[in-house]
Amino acid sequence: MKRMNALCACLLLAPVLALAHGKATGIVKERMDLMVEIGDAMKILRAELLFTDTPDVARTGQAARAVEDRAGGVMVRLFPEGSTMHSEALPSIWAEPERFAASADDLRTHAAALSKAAEMSAGAATLREHFDAVNDTCKACHDDFRLEKK
Repeated sequence: MKRMNALCACLLLAPVLALAHGKATGIVKERMDLMVEIGDAMKILRAELLFTDTPDVARTGQAARAVEDRAGGVMVRLFPEGSTMHSEALPSIWAEPERFAASADDLRTHAAALSKAAEMSAGAATLREHFDAVNDTCKACHDDFRLEKK
């Protein structure tokens, strides 16, 4: 039932998000695109690590590297002060830049650990543990730094 509710929410919000992305330009559009790429990688990770008994470690590693490559400083540079037009970014990003940067670095660190665990063909439980750290970091950052559309 939870998956069905999440799917319905995604389908209902897709046009709203597409419209927001359609109006964004420059660095805001660039960061929105980056976040979509991270979201796509997270969908793969969820599918592999939450909904299968034997995750595909190659696919898991590739998705984890996609998150890792887009986190940390790569992400932070896409949030220059004043880049708020058509954005879901909260002012807390610029009010607390060190905390935002630390969250982006944490995401990179946890995604790298997941990637390494997949590369070493770690067991499903270990991979899920690393995925939980990545997922929790995403959620915490969204809670603190992203305007959630309702």
